[in-house]
Amino acid sequence: MSAASPAKTTRRQIVAEFKERKIAQGIFAIRCSTTNQVWVGASPNLNAARNSNWFQLRSGLHRCKSLQATWTQYGEASFLFEVVEQFSSDIAELNLRDHMSSKKTEWVAALSAQAL
Repeated sequence: MSAASPAKTTRRQIVAEFKERKIAQGIFAIRCSTTNQVWVGASPNLNAARNSNWFQLRSGLHRCKSLQATWTQYGEASFLFEVVEQFSSDIAELNLRDHMSSKKTEWVAALSAQAL
């Protein structure tokens, strides 16, 4: 059996680290600085949530019609994606959906926002 090359070892380490990384989950807000409107959503992957929402908005296909209309009118430069609460990683997968739903409801009320 031959030893693994240094490149393969490094690659394996990178893959292992990627698989073990903690994915940020929680509540986010999308704010329009021009109108001061706020939309609140929840996600088990906050990085993916930002990318997904921006992609949908840029494509004109966002499921939230009020957000899409405001984005279309004022443009991307008027919008900010903000994490308002990040959950600890010790929330059981089984409880995550209910936890996200209740926290999202709390944040919608606290920010006088629209739910996504």
